[in-house]
Amino acid sequence: MRWRNPRPIFGVLLTILVSGTSVQAAPVRFKAGTLAPEGSPWLNTWNEFVAHVEANSGVDAKIVTYPGGVMGDEADMVRKLKFGQLQMVGVTVAGIAHLMPEILVLNLPFLFNNYDEVDYVVGKLFDRFQEIAATRGLYLVGLLDQGWIEAYSKRRVGSPEEFIKQRVWIWNEDRIALTLAKKLGINGVMLPVPEVLTSLQTGLIDSMFSSSTALVSLQWHTQMKYYYPFRLRYDPAAFMISEKALKKLAPADQQKFRQQIRASWAETFGKAAADFRKTEQELARQVVDGGVEVVQWDRKAADGLIAKARETWKELAGDLYPAELLDDVLAALKAFRAAH
Repeated sequence: MRWRNPRPIFGVLLTILVSGTSVQAAPVRFKAGTLAPEGSPWLNTWNEFVAHVEANSGVDAKIVTYPGGVMGDEADMVRKLKFGQLQMVGVTVAGIAHLMPEILVLNLPFLFNNYDEVDYVVGKLFDRFQEIAATRGLYLVGLLDQGWIEAYSKRRVGSPEEFIKQRVWIWNEDRIALTLAKKLGINGVMLPVPEVLTSLQTGLIDSMFSSSTALVSLQWHTQMKYYYPFRLRYDPAAFMISEKALKKLAPADQQKFRQQIRASWAETFGKAAADFRKTEQELARQVVDGGVEVVQWDRKAADGLIAKARETWKELAGDLYPAELLDDVLAALKAFRAAH
């Protein structure tokens, strides 16, 4: 799998700052910051990725990682990237919305049914995404799984319609979640990620949409009592590098470093993709084994809500992504489903 990890994590969220202005000033030092906590599968794989790059690039460079949000939240990371203080970023939907919102076409509600569909569509569109990134002065290294966004609550509810009347956490940096909340009339409480756990503990919020990986990694599962396996959205993350930063390297070193970044990405995150997806399933089981009750909603009873949520696809076209990009995604999905 190309790992694209749980939304508030990111996740995965890896951000890198290059210090030093000349290739002759050796070694070039990269500072890497991430929201991913110590011990998380994303950070473990990131550390493998860093070691692989340093051992094989042939460029005199050092990457130092600062986990757990030491480098700031995604808004901070994006600002630092734009001002040249950071040169590489790993971002979830919040950062993607600022840097390259076209990728969010993959994040639409009730678009994908499974990872096979995700892999097929991403494979079809990745070169297009890279071309778009280049126009923004960015080099898109890869896309990651953040997981499937599902529903959790402290109080049992019997349907999606009842769920959206709870005090539902909405990430204040998630453009699609904000649009969806307005469209569906969700009783949303907008908060940044660091305030979620405290807000659950104090009762400011009592329900959320989250991936199982984010739920466990950020300790939100300790406040949840009910789990509704109702896939709302697939959540992507992305790893991008400033082209301006790459061009500070000598041409030969720049090309070697660029090639090694891609090769190391495939060797580490690419090979770990299937394991990440298994981890996501295992964490969901652990949540249930820990006492969180599974409640199945009647899918047919939610058809009206699903149809209304899908209206956001067209509404966001021309804002987050071009209408023709959405058409290409839907055409690829139609082709895949016809063949399978």
